[in-house]
Amino acid sequence: EKNIFSFMGSIFIHQLFLSLLIALILFCTFIFLQTKIIFSNSEIFLSFLICVIFGHFYQLFRRIIFAKFNILIAIFGDFVLFFLLITLILLFNNFQILSLLNLIKIYAFCYIIGFAIFSYVLRYFNFSYNLIINDFKKNFISGRWLFLTSFFQWFSGNYWILISSATLGTAALGIFRACQTIINSSNVFFQAFENIFPIKTSEILKQSGVRSMVIF
Repeated sequence: EKNIFSFMGSIFIHQLFLSLLIALILFCTFIFLQTKIIFSNSEIFLSFLICVIFGHFYQLFRRIIFAKFNILIAIFGDFVLFFLLITLILLFNNFQILSLLNLIKIYAFCYIIGFAIFSYVLRYFNFSYNLIINDFKKNFISGRWLFLTSFFQWFSGNYWILISSATLGTAALGIFRACQTIINSSNVFFQAFENIFPIKTSEILKQSGVRSMVIF
């Protein structure tokens, strides 16, 4: 059990450095491309960075809670985040103040709330310098072969967003993304079917036999 929480602490440190690295890459990219819509407005840029960093930690804590703690807490956190997200977007749109800056701020605020709900897991983490270094080496050895695959997968997954917004307009894209966000909130149930029920079924089969497994 202690090794598990030490491993979680190692993952947290790795995620922290990854988030800072992503922030640095985005900063350099905006400078290089001279993106006027973002870089000329420091408020948008900072809100976007907060959104990215806290979004990463929210997803990390969510997966840890789902795997090692109470699944109901993960469901509650998802419900609060997506309820706030949808409600605030509709509210801002109703008052006709939904701009790019306000939209990014809404996402940043919701991710901070989600992070705050799940942040209680930090007290269980143990931090070991040697384990952090060893895990980094292992992740680097295996991850370097997957870097290009992950990069092109991410690019292809987001490329359609740019094309859709250019051809269909931002309103149609916003509707589609809202539906996608609602559907993603139910992903926790599919993860339960994939990760919990097969293990439970196997345990029942091993301990009680086929009849008990079928009844389960």
